[in-house]
This record gives sequence, C-alpha cells and structure tokens, in this order.
Amino acid sequence: MISAAAVHKLRLYLEMGAKRLKQTETEVETESDRNKMIKKMLEVCVDNLSSVNAAVEGGAQRIELCSALSEGGLTPSVGFLKMVKRTHPNLTVFAMLRPRCGNFVYSQLEMDCILEDMTELNANGVDGFVFGALTDDRKIDEDHCTLVKQHSNALPLTFHRAIDITDTTVLTENVAKIERLGFNRILTSGLQRTAELGMENIAKMQQCSKNIIVVPGAGINLKNVETILSTTGCKEFHSSASIKTIDDAPDGDIDFGKIMRTDSDIVRNLVKIGQQFL
Repeated sequence: MISAAAVHKLRLYLEMGAKRLKQTETEVETESDRNKMIKKMLEVCVDNLSSVNAAVEGGAQRIELCSALSEGGLTPSVGFLKMVKRTHPNLTVFAMLRPRCGNFVYSQLEMDCILEDMTELNANGVDGFVFGALTDDRKIDEDHCTLVKQHSNALPLTFHRAIDITDTTVLTENVAKIERLGFNRILTSGLQRTAELGMENIAKMQQCSKNIIVVPGAGINLKNVETILSTTGCKEFHSSASIKTIDDAPDGDIDFGKIMRTDSDIVRNLVKIGQQFL
C-alpha cells in the first residue's frame, strides 16, 4: 500500500514536470516569436543633413554616413557626424572610410589618413565603419583590412563595394576571406553595376556566408526591392532612397554640382516592403 507521503511526493514530481514542460513550451514560443521579429533592415546612404532627417522620418534603422555620394561616397567630416549624433542620438551611424574617389588601392600615406579619420570618428560616437581595399591586381588587401580591424575599437565593419570589381571566379573564397579578416558585413551589387543585375551572385554570397551579413546595394528602389530580397534571401539592404537631383543654379551659371536628397516617403515604403519578408 502506498503511503500518503509517497502520494504527496509523486504529486509534487508530476507538478514539477508539468511546470518544466510549460516552461519549455514558453521558451520555444518565445524563440519562435523572436525569429518572427527578424525583419529586413534598411540602411540608407546619406551625404547631407536633410537626407539624414528624411531617412529617420521614414523609419530607416541605420545610415551610412558619407560625403560626396556623387563620387560613390567618401569619408564624412567629424562635424557632420557630431551634428547627426546631436540631432539623432539613437540613430545607428556607420561611417564610410574612403579618402578619395577612384580605385581602392591605397598608399601608406592614404592608410595613415584613414586611420586618423577612424580615431576622430570613433571619438565622436560613430557606431561602425565601412571600408574596402584592394591590391593592384584587384585582390582583397589583407594587410590594409587588418590595419582597419585593429583600429576599429571592436566596432562593426562593413567591406564595401570594392568586392564588386574583384574576380568572379574566387567570389566564395573572397567572402570567406573578408569574414576571416573580422568584417561583419559585405555591401555588394553582386559584381555587377546594380544589385538587380547581380542578384545571382548576391544569392551565391548569401548561401556561402557563415557569420557575415551580405547587404545588397546599388540601384535598389521601390520597383525592384521585393524581387531582390526574395531572390537573394538577404536580411538587410542598402539604398539612397533619393529623389531627382536638385540644381538651384540658374541656367548658364557656373555648375558646382547637384544635391541628392533622400525622400522620407521612399524610405517609408522601402521599410514597409522589407518588413513583409521574414
């Protein structure tokens, strides 16, 4: 005959088992909910304060801070970064590290300039860096990338579209190499002029990546973003979300360049489309 004490003890064991089962189910549900919350993240590249404000108004989660987007994006000034951080203290800001336009083969003096910029940007609250360097024969410059990694203060690093002019036949090897060098992301158009044209290579990069995030960029707009995201399977994407260039100079006046401005409605709609994908 089973004693009352034994029955009570058995009941406690059963109750504990039920609680553990319920806790496990809750943890599974929580993890499932967490996975469902992973949305597509839009990064907007900007080179002026009005574009920063428009990106934030539209709901951009991160900006790539540059100067001279007309030249493909160069290193922003410290003053620009300070104003952005003062105006939008919670905005994630990755700064471009590119001292000039043209190729990505840098001299030691240019690398010294880049490292000095990193020090100043880091001291003023930057959240990450965007950099890329190649050798004369268009291979990943491991030495220069290592220098940037060493000076990054453990901030996130994006290897930019310098990868898009490397050899297609060693694409997967380059993805692995960039990851091994300590970079967290690769911004790419899939070795083509635009991300739409390079979707096949972007998808290939996404499939072979392990812990590095592949970010499609170049020519992404409201007409093609859904196709690019669904084809590549990428979790983040990059766009200027800009409207037509603005030229306030009278006809026949000296031309000092045009201004590209991010449009908050375009940003808002890109974010909305991105959130449809899990």
